[in-house]
Amino acid sequence: MRARTRAVLGLLVLTGLVAFAVRAVDFSILAVVGPLDVALLALPVVAFHLSRAYAIQALLPAVGVELGAREWIGLHVYTSLANLALPLRTGLGLKALYLKASHGLRLTSFAALQGVLFLAGLGTSLAAALATGLLTAAGDRGLLGLLGLGLVLLALPLLAPRMVGRRGPAVLRPLFEIYRSFHELKSESRRVASAVGVSLLAFASMALALFLALRVLGARGSLFEAAVIALVIVLSNQILITPGNLGVQEFAAGLVGSSLALDFDRALVAMLLVRVVSVGLLVAAAPFFAALGGKVLRLSRTAPD
Repeated sequence: MRARTRAVLGLLVLTGLVAFAVRAVDFSILAVVGPLDVALLALPVVAFHLSRAYAIQALLPAVGVELGAREWIGLHVYTSLANLALPLRTGLGLKALYLKASHGLRLTSFAALQGVLFLAGLGTSLAAALATGLLTAAGDRGLLGLLGLGLVLLALPLLAPRMVGRRGPAVLRPLFEIYRSFHELKSESRRVASAVGVSLLAFASMALALFLALRVLGARGSLFEAAVIALVIVLSNQILITPGNLGVQEFAAGLVGSSLALDFDRALVAMLLVRVVSVGLLVAAAPFFAALGGKVLRLSRTAPD
């Protein structure tokens, strides 16, 4: 499917989701949100963005590239805004183009680093959600078992490199490439451990933000339930349908929340509230990195369609 066709399809999906939400979701529950609530929510959201921003920098020295703090933060700000304004994974593509143009990083090396970050993000999300359920005794046994099984299946190829050493079925080859990228970088154990650590911090920050948003809106959600919703958001980010998965993440939060005995509207609006705070922080930060943003925007005009 061509990029423009997918973009049009994504906009149609977004329009449908928004139309449904406007008619079916009770947004009046946002009336209870005050300035202090927003300020409180901003703290874990800032931690989330800083963690996500630093994740690529944690691995870049392994391939001979080093970014300054202003650069890795600014790159995250503008590529995140690009994801929200433009279709598909535009921000990720712009990040790859920027690192190639400014630091000579090959696209294959960038893809390998992203593969490692994918495994680190998904693995830490599964482990953190499982640990939260076990420690708080809040999780259903069946759900905890499913989380444990997912973690085991994810970890097996990491512990047994031969499992991904062959070409395998066509449908699994992209996944095998991700695992091979990890095994190629595992000699950089300190860098990989750093990437795992910031991935864990990013997930914990998102789960905390969702927990606080649910409480602000009057939902009695537990930290475990917030962690499960955050995990589903992580999974949904692997299949971008709308720009920034706008609408998709909110509806995913609502559906998962309702399956966990939370109110659908409050779970959906909680995710929306976190997104609004997140976008507000990105927009507020953008002027401080205007020079880098200008370069990213110029690259966007030369990016292939």
